[in-house]
Amino acid sequence: LFMVIGKRLWYYGKTRGYVTPTDFFDDIYNSPFLSGLITFTMLVFTLPYLQIQLTGGAYLIEVATGGVIPWRISGLLFYLIIIIYLWAGGIRAVALTDILYGSLIWGFFPMLFPDRHISWEGHLSGAISGIILAFFYKKEGSFGSLSNKKLYV
Repeated sequence: LFMVIGKRLWYYGKTRGYVTPTDFFDDIYNSPFLSGLITFTMLVFTLPYLQIQLTGGAYLIEVATGGVIPWRISGLLFYLIIIIYLWAGGIRAVALTDILYGSLIWGFFPMLFPDRHISWEGHLSGAISGIILAFFYKKEGSFGSLSNKKLYV
């Protein structure tokens, strides 16, 4: 779904200067109500999602260090690592992380804990999608270039 719709949205965003999803829907439908609804939905659902990830990572680091690094400091470190990683690597870094994660979960953990019955099927699909994304974006580091006219427009 992303490979079909995502490229088309990227193309529109690149050619028309969209920065947010609200820009896209405002340009297409010219509806202030829809733009407000999309902005509200993004704020209500995206911010808690990001907060849960950062808080979970911070508590995980605190537990892993036995309380040596408090959760507030580990949260700050976790946040800085995420920013540096995404800033330096972009979408390619995310795809490579998916490959590593899928490979570890699919191959390593089920063999390490055979009595736990760890499901590998869902993680195999994560590894495959990561490999596909890495292949498509290996030269770009982003969603392609405008010189590629096969963008499903």
